[in-house]
Amino acid sequence: MADITSLENQNKGTTAPGVQRLAYTLEDAGELLGGLSRNSFYRLNAAGKLRLIKVGGRTLVPHSEIVRLLGGDGEAA
Repeated sequence: MADITSLENQNKGTTAPGVQRLAYTLEDAGELLGGLSRNSFYRLNAAGKLRLIKVGGRTLVPHSEIVRLLGGDGEAA
């Protein structure tokens, strides 16, 4: 499973070096979280445990939500 430090240092895709991504596609977020499926993200969203955002026709997972899900803000995951 990804740790919070590796998330903060993540430079993937078209993100310029030194720029932190603010949101991830469901596929990229799934890779970061050890292989979660698209359906898993939708189930977490429906249960109120993960916020997803829509931009155009794309569904994205905010970076802050991944950190929160992993317990990086002091709340229980």
